[in-house]
Amino acid sequence: MKSKEPQAAMIEYGRASRQMLEIHSLRSQVIDFVNAVEDEAVLRECLASLSRSVRIPCSYSDTELKHEIELSMKSGVATEAEVNGMYAKWGC
Repeated sequence: MKSKEPQAAMIEYGRASRQMLEIHSLRSQVIDFVNAVEDEAVLRECLASLSRSVRIPCSYSDTELKHEIELSMKSGVATEAEVNGMYAKWGC
């Protein structure tokens, strides 16, 4: 009698496989870009960007993003109706 892997394990394996494919694809794109660049300044900027240990500016965790959204809503720059109108334009 053959045993079957639980469905959850198969789903997780599928996610990991997709993630590895995405990482491989991104790595290939970066390598292709770097190989095509002839400008030393651009290459130095790329190297600095890739090797820095600080977070990318304006990137937030879910909690931080919710906090930023709350601050924006409280600022009064746009009303809630205006914000909802923009979301409606984007189909959200």
